[in-house]
Amino acid sequence: MNHQRLLEHFSERILSLGFDGITSGDIHLPNVEWTRNDRTLWFEITAAEGEPINHAEGVDRRLVTVNVICAVPAGAGTQRLNNVAERVWKLYTPLDSKRAGFTVGENVLVLRRVTKYPAESFSDGLKLNVRFVMEKYAKEC
Repeated sequence: MNHQRLLEHFSERILSLGFDGITSGDIHLPNVEWTRNDRTLWFEITAAEGEPINHAEGVDRRLVTVNVICAVPAGAGTQRLNNVAERVWKLYTPLDSKRAGFTVGENVLVLRRVTKYPAESFSDGLKLNVRFVMEKYAKEC
């Protein structure tokens, strides 16, 4: 699976939420140069793919995890961070068939669970991780 396309998919979805003043420059993707500067809200998105799961012949099935870290600078408070994370958490809902499955390239992804972790402080502020765990289905070549 092309992880870059998956990261871009999540980046586009976050931008579609319409957070005030947020642009693609506020989203940090792995292996892309990025600086925090004086941003009041930013996101970090990472993706990982697990080992194959038992599957039908000719179909590759495995778990894919996407972490969306929502971050604010020190002093911003947890209320805004929680509101932002709540909107990100609702991007895909396992119990809603219209939002639980989607495609990225040749792959079909089906959301299995979304977990919103408590806010943590770090050297520059506060961050909150929203983890999406999906099953990826793709035809084997």
